[in-house]
Amino acid sequence: MKYNKIGFLKILMVCACIIAIYGAQAQTIKSDFAPGMQLFRIENHNSPEGKYALLAVQHPDSTWEMLKLTELYLLQEGNTSIPLAYGDYALPSCYEVSISPDSKYIALYFVAEGHPWIEVYDLQWLINKKELKLLKDLNPYPGIVNIVKWKKNQLVLESDVNLLRMNDGLDLIFDDMMPVLSKFKLNMNSLKIENY
Repeated sequence: MKYNKIGFLKILMVCACIIAIYGAQAQTIKSDFAPGMQLFRIENHNSPEGKYALLAVQHPDSTWEMLKLTELYLLQEGNTSIPLAYGDYALPSCYEVSISPDSKYIALYFVAEGHPWIEVYDLQWLINKKELKLLKDLNPYPGIVNIVKWKKNQLVLESDVNLLRMNDGLDLIFDDMMPVLSKFKLNMNSLKIENY
């Protein structure tokens, strides 16, 4: 049975907007309220336009399991939705969305062909300008990287390569690989990787 994708998403976003704005707790939440969808309430933003939420939708038409497409929508109080990454511009292989506790930053975790990387965006820019602004791209090839948590103004990561070499603009090589996962942190003030 086929469905009208645009109509389905409109209904879904209205429901998500109501849930995010009127039914959420007093902090940023992650809610898997429907298969393939995650809803995040955005707190402490600097916009006078009202309350916001972010909806991440795993694309229902993804036919190849290894390449999931994720659509991102900014939901605003009053049932307004602003598509950020959708259709032909959907994010390929985005498996995790993580918002900082102060709602200033958003980290997206990608995996393609077995290789993970993280992109960090300015969430306040997204709210004010309605577009994504990349702050940091963390591509640890040939190693791996994972989001552990946000701790204040720092994104805690774990990796099997020495991410500190990225501060010097150097490409990581197999000699940078470590036998075990180590923790690092991305300082959002300097956008530099530090030991955790």
